[in-house]
Amino acid sequence: MTPERIRFRAGPEDADKRLDLAILARCPELPRAEVQRWIRAGLASVGGETARASRRLCAGDEVEASPPAPPPPRARAPLDLRILAEEDAFIAIDKPPRLVTHAMPGSSRDSVVARLLAAGVPLAGGADAARPGVVHRLDRDTSGVLILSKTPAAHARLADAFARRLVRKEYRAIVEGVPAFESDRVTKSIRRLRGRMRMAAGTGGREAETVFEVVERFRGFALVCAKPRTGRTHQIRVHLASAGLPVLCDPVYGRRRVLRGSDLAGSGLPPERILLDRQALHAARLEIPHPETGLPLVLESPIPADIQALLSILGKILPAGGV
Repeated sequence: MTPERIRFRAGPEDADKRLDLAILARCPELPRAEVQRWIRAGLASVGGETARASRRLCAGDEVEASPPAPPPPRARAPLDLRILAEEDAFIAIDKPPRLVTHAMPGSSRDSVVARLLAAGVPLAGGADAARPGVVHRLDRDTSGVLILSKTPAAHARLADAFARRLVRKEYRAIVEGVPAFESDRVTKSIRRLRGRMRMAAGTGGREAETVFEVVERFRGFALVCAKPRTGRTHQIRVHLASAGLPVLCDPVYGRRRVLRGSDLAGSGLPPERILLDRQALHAARLEIPHPETGLPLVLESPIPADIQALLSILGKILPAGGV
């Protein structure tokens, strides 16, 4: 910790010693360059007179030095993201759909990282300078809880928690099809298909495990809670698709990209009305050890308006068991 002020009377051991070295002898935790910066700023004196770092002391000299006043806090620009929690070590936001976590190298694409940096949020940590503070990611069209680090130490601790599987995650997804189970555990490994940004469940990949629980059933659809125990790319989407229950409007693994009124037979809705045009997947809850205290940090995001509106429609016109 930087002292607020240093005051001392030079002793016999300080005779003919440089001013900066005499100060460092009493505050060895301070970098020499920092002390010299104070002196250059005129914030050190000997006998009440401003002195240089090279000033030689005499026994009995009264020495004073102090650090410069801290700069005023930088005003933050408006941020077009909902903040769930923020401390010195991290920031957690409610990521909207259609926004990537970070842009690819060489791309100026809008992203969570770009918006935070533009607003003055000091993201830090991680080996990739193009994505500072990124500990985990959400797909472009997945909404919900996303946590990023603001210091290298916080990044290391958060990343370690993910690596050691100390993180508990819960998602909500609307799936096409009605599950035959109340709860199920899928343990199919996941591999990347060669030359494509697409994953597949089966042999030859990395182990993956997801627990699914049915929250509500509709005719032809269901709302499920997904609890991934591992963090593979597209894990929830791949596991649901492999079970014959693809996430609604999933452009890669689903049966359709857009849900319109015409897709709900007998609904009475205008046929061309778009009910949903992004994958119905939402990161609702994240529990992770706090990067400074180690205590459980719980972050939650309510189901967003577009998915909630569709659930209301499904509940009214397609209740489970309806004709």
